[in-house]
Amino acid sequence: MADHAAIHETVEAAKEIEFAHATGLINAILRKVAKNPSKFRKKCDKKQLTELACLSA
Repeated sequence: MADHAAIHETVEAAKEIEFAHATGLINAILRKVAKNPSKFRKKCDKKQLTELACLSA
């Protein structure tokens, strides 16, 4: 699946589970990660991947 399609599906899923208020943030974070995934793989270890702190760069 292409990055843009996965991002779109994730945003749509967020709307379905009543997180419509956060779709802009979700979209922005996923687009940032998709643009440069290696940067985030290096910065975020497996434990940190559940925390948004490792995505702020």
